[in-house]
Amino acid sequence: MNCRLEEGFAGFPFGRRLADQKIMLFERIEATTRDHYREVQEICAFSWRNTQYQVNEILDRWHEGYIDPTRLPLRYFRVKTADGQTFIIRYHALFDAWSILVPD
Repeated sequence: MNCRLEEGFAGFPFGRRLADQKIMLFERIEATTRDHYREVQEICAFSWRNTQYQVNEILDRWHEGYIDPTRLPLRYFRVKTADGQTFIIRYHALFDAWSILVPD
């Protein structure tokens, strides 16, 4: 896989481009989570661009970077909000930071 990291800070890329594909841009968000007996488990609300979104359903979740020690751990959530919109949200465990995939 041919991959190029775009602008970011402290190893936290805002976007990634695969060969011959469009760039995936992420923006930082503030998130409210449902934390169980250990660390962050799932997102239940978030604020993005001065708008508050309530998460009604987590449609899918996946992760990357946990097996390979050279990769930073990332968790992804595809969520459906109360107003019916669908977003992909990313959690960066090392920096305890949330971001959203900017829709086209």
